[in-house]
Amino acid sequence: MKSVIGVVLFCFSLISVAQAYPTKTVRIVVTAAPGGSDDFMGRIIAKQLTDVTGKQFLVENRPGGGAVIGRQYVARAAPDGYTLIIAGSAMAALPTLYPNVKLDLLRDFTPISLFATYPLMLVTHPTVPAKTAKDIIALAKKQPGSLSFGSSGIGQGPHLAAELFKSMAKIDMLHVAYKGSGPGYTDLMAGRIDLSFGVIAAAMQHVKTGKLRALGVTSAKRTAAAMAIPTIAETGLPGYDFPSWMGFYGPAGLPDGVVKLLNAEVKKMVTLKEVREPMLDTGLDPAASTPEELREMLRANIDKLARIITSQNIKLE
Repeated sequence: MKSVIGVVLFCFSLISVAQAYPTKTVRIVVTAAPGGSDDFMGRIIAKQLTDVTGKQFLVENRPGGGAVIGRQYVARAAPDGYTLIIAGSAMAALPTLYPNVKLDLLRDFTPISLFATYPLMLVTHPTVPAKTAKDIIALAKKQPGSLSFGSSGIGQGPHLAAELFKSMAKIDMLHVAYKGSGPGYTDLMAGRIDLSFGVIAAAMQHVKTGKLRALGVTSAKRTAAAMAIPTIAETGLPGYDFPSWMGFYGPAGLPDGVVKLLNAEVKKMVTLKEVREPMLDTGLDPAASTPEELREMLRANIDKLARIITSQNIKLE
């Protein structure tokens, strides 16, 4: 009898927490400057949650320090549901790239829900004699070290996607790191570098104009955002899979009632036309998950990126 009463009281406590939340403005931290994918998704979530709850959810951009600054800020915030964060799969590289940073991704954050998945896209300058991943591999083996690829920075998703490609294909390519994706695309379209693994939305606009050639996407399955583009695994490198995703988190110790409320709202919003269409237009596949599923995705990605970084001897300069 006591156990039944305890369960009932626990359920009522979750309901009361959820009903009382939010009572004031909620900040959604984005660890990048305005204008990128993280910022775009943060603003979608903020608008939808504002509309549903009647309380303001605002995006707060805290870029810098390889996104460490913003993540530490949220990890140290009160676990009351009023400071949340949008974080991508690439944050799983943090423990390996920043071993001295006191931040435990699995311990210091409460997962709420997955929000989007998105592969990167392998693109080349049109003069590169390759139309598939298999062609790139053959070209790199014929002329070791002659091909160059750009990325938005050391240890960022596009860099690690390329390093996994190099490792699995057993080829060598020169890495050119840029401060952001924009300068990299400028050089790629000018023919100063040969290829890149880029975010679909940015890459496709140049593919459509003929300035770049799309060879494949990095996920195991084709993406709804570009179904005509095959996977890299289909076109030359079986087993290759480098998915990217965005998750919604709070500080460790976030009340279960708040987690349940936010998780339920994310699951609803990713089914809405006004949310899905702009996401698909920018190369993002809307998705949701349980908090436990998101935690396991993060755990698996920490292990995967650690293997890539260690095997390829990647270090921050």
